Amino acid sequence: MGNAMVTADTEVTKEEATAAVLSAFKGHVQRASIKEIASHVPEQRIPESHVEGGDNAHWRTSYQMMTTRKPLTSTGSLKGGAGMVIGGYTPRTTRGARAFTWRAAIDSGRLSRDTRMSKIRMMFDALDGNDDKVVPREEFVDLLIHDGTDPKDAAALFNQLDEAHTGRLTLAKFDHYVSCHTLSMVRDTFKNLDESHDRQIQRREFIHYFLGNGLSQKQAKDLWEQIDANGNGKVNFAEYRDWARETLASATLDEISVQLGLSGSW
Repeated sequence: MGNAMVTADTEVTKEEATAAVLSAFKGHVQRASIKEIASHVPEQRIPESHVEGGDNAHWRTSYQMMTTRKPLTSTGSLKGGAGMVIGGYTPRTTRGARAFTWRAAIDSGRLSRDTRMSKIRMMFDALDGNDDKVVPREEFVDLLIHDGTDPKDAAALFNQLDEAHTGRLTLAKFDHYVSCHTLSMVRDTFKNLDESHDRQIQRREFIHYFLGNGLSQKQAKDLWEQIDANGNGKVNFAEYRDWARETLASATLDEISVQLGLSGSW
């Protein structure tokens, strides 16, 4: 979305800078120039002094609104400028019926350790409104309630993230939750693949499952060859976990962003 109006002196908000970085690194991109990142700064941004009354709140943009070319008339955002527009709480789908698609998960590619951690840090920063590296229970729950989440759902979600029951979240706890969420996805999808319930995936089961999830016959066969490294015609949980844990990394972040009401694709 190039923006010729952006210069070295252009001032942006925290959420605008975060959104520009996320947009520049979307998909398989691992490196981007500062010029490329700057090109993703919203075109509609105008100096505060140019807005009637000196208030440019209606022109602030977020990752959710990056492609909107008109002023925002109403938006709910995390308190304290936490960095992402809340799009309303959407509960996780029922167990075994994940919201992601395999086609998208595979196309997104595997995340490097650094890229994964960078995305996790940006998500945590979106919750950390005062940048003190800690999100207390009350702050977390209030943020979600403020933007339409049911109080009980908000409290339950906090308890899931705060396994140690300390009453506060840190980046390390958030990272641990993401890892556990990924493993949960791995276990759920393995159960879906294991039609015979023998704790192993047979080639026939694998091909049948992925043909019904957006892959072509050739793509499904190529994927099987990749996972069944020893060529014995079956894949156990450990083999599947080693492949799926990396493949589902992006899908994990997308699911958690939905849980937290954070807009956009991570």
